[in-house]
Amino acid sequence: MMMYSRNRIVLDQQDVRLFSYRSVAEAVDSGIEFEGHEAAVLLSANGQLYELNLVGALLWEALDEEKTAADLALLLEQAFDADGVAAHADVNTYLADMTSKGLITVDEDHRSI
Repeated sequence: MMMYSRNRIVLDQQDVRLFSYRSVAEAVDSGIEFEGHEAAVLLSANGQLYELNLVGALLWEALDEEKTAADLALLLEQAFDADGVAAHADVNTYLADMTSKGLITVDEDHRSI
């Protein structure tokens, strides 16, 4: 089973609207709304800036600890009342993109006990 987590060399800076919340999940629970094009989190790695929408920010926050793709899809289903198939597709796209940019790491040798 592959486990994903944040690349520890990546810095993150939350959008100012999230400063009054302890987490992106808390902001979602409170009803904070973002337009699809608005950035929820900016990441800086090796001088590069990346913008994440609210879904991307929630997944980024969740990857503070190792998670499987299935864990992340379930998180989206619960947070946004999303369809399971769509959530899995979104997560797979996110993981491929973030991995290709070096923003998250993959532990392919992780074995569940």
